[in-house]
Amino acid sequence: MDSSIGTFIEDIFDDIVDAVSGNRRKDLMRQFAQENQYSFKKKIHFRDLDLDIQLLPLFQATKSRRVRNVLTRLDSAQGAIIKIFDLYQSQTDRDHHTTCLMIDDDEFYFPHFQLRPKSGVDKLKNIFMYSKNTLDAYPNFKKTHILRTEHPESLHHYLTPLLHDIITKHGIVLEGHQQHLLLYKTDKSIGVEELEEFTELGLTISDNILHDHTNELV
Repeated sequence: MDSSIGTFIEDIFDDIVDAVSGNRRKDLMRQFAQENQYSFKKKIHFRDLDLDIQLLPLFQATKSRRVRNVLTRLDSAQGAIIKIFDLYQSQTDRDHHTTCLMIDDDEFYFPHFQLRPKSGVDKLKNIFMYSKNTLDAYPNFKKTHILRTEHPESLHHYLTPLLHDIITKHGIVLEGHQQHLLLYKTDKSIGVEELEEFTELGLTISDNILHDHTNELV
């Protein structure tokens, strides 16, 4: 089936379901947007995202990708654009989604990367085999995280002890490319009542990346 036709059919199905049974999360997200000065869109097409965003590892996990409940605002303090959205990525879209926070800041200039907590499978691999890790130079990160990038040296200034403490405590995955920074918890939906705290956490991480110069002396 042509992807555009498939998307069109999915959109019609979503609209019918919402009309018949309502969509509690969409209503709550819309209310949150109104109360916190975000614009709101109930959906955007994946192909309309910036290409640098489409190529991030999270979006490569499956061909079924649907972006819903999109909140956008300009953060005046950092001068960055903040975008919150639900990413549906399975054949049973209403049963599985990840809440994402995207920060677009012209001060960022990342190589293409993903920094994620180690899974149980990753830890088993460490026990039974050795493989060169792009985090070999960062012992605190190497114990707890996997870094996927072709340019680890470009991330040196960002891999500080404080950043490690923050993302480890909260189980945050970081992905980035160019001026885009994506934050999420693997397969985790963030409750609307937690969105403000989640956003503040993201801005704290963003501020740390931009202004923590601990590694300049290393």
